[in-house]
Amino acid sequence: MSEFELPENFSQLVHEKYQQALSTGDVVFQESTNHYIEDNDVQFVITHAPGLAKKPTQEKAPEQEQREEGFNPFLNPDPKLTVLSGFGNGEFNILLNKYPITENHLLLTTTEFKSQNSPLSPRELIASIKILDQLEKSSTKNEKFFGFYNCGENSGASQPHKHLQFLKFPDNFNPFVNGLTSNVEPFLATSIKEPLQSKDLPFAHFALPLKKKADELFDEEYLALAFSGLLQRALTILRDTELPIAYNVVFTKKWIYLVPRSKAYYEVEQGKLGLNAAGFIGLILAKNEELLKLIQNDGPTKILSELGFPNTAEEGTDEYHY
Repeated sequence: MSEFELPENFSQLVHEKYQQALSTGDVVFQESTNHYIEDNDVQFVITHAPGLAKKPTQEKAPEQEQREEGFNPFLNPDPKLTVLSGFGNGEFNILLNKYPITENHLLLTTTEFKSQNSPLSPRELIASIKILDQLEKSSTKNEKFFGFYNCGENSGASQPHKHLQFLKFPDNFNPFVNGLTSNVEPFLATSIKEPLQSKDLPFAHFALPLKKKADELFDEEYLALAFSGLLQRALTILRDTELPIAYNVVFTKKWIYLVPRSKAYYEVEQGKLGLNAAGFIGLILAKNEELLKLIQNDGPTKILSELGFPNTAEEGTDEYHY
């Protein structure tokens, strides 16, 4: 596992790189305000960050900064944003997000182009868990972190080049998945054992608690089995639709969680709101005042329901999972 070992002072290296890039304008920090609300007994943090309206995405908007057609910032990454190149025996780069709303927002990107429509590989999973582990170990503030992956065109992905993202949880935020998986012994989803799913939320979502011992957690085969068991549930839902395969994955060192997606955007007369994986654990971005009011008025739970599929907790086990 030496190829996935990170320096003991990894958090310090990330912070120093971030501060340097911030001072030169290579990182463009987005000022934001957090609004804490509860909906359906679930805690949500709505982050209002109007500066993100100018961030380039796959879908162009008039106010966005212009860039070359087909520009790929991950293929030859900017050295000023590169924390670690050649991670995992040359397979990955660890980069700073150019447009963060929180400090030290990290990306794990593949060195060579791989599609964001492809499932997570065992090596991508182990690399990601190792990043979370070292971020938490080397944090001087007892911070907790999560990683996420947006797969497919309806997932909220902003780049076609494969990448995962890593953020620290906001202060005083407790994602509902913590409660869903706490006090549950680690297990794998099988044809006769369903992953965890709360009956109290209207959208389909699947979670597993992860093994606690380091030598058992940092195992490519184990992580691949945990991920594939959740992915099978999403594919079972998607197989009866004509929609492209799309889902969100969120993980910590304690759990892994997956949500199948039906749409990328919540569209109503008052506006168009895009959500990625973070939204499905309760962290939602509003890029302008109108979207903030839309989220507050319609409610996060309704919005998430529109972008996913109906909850399947009462349906029981399907031996014909995809």
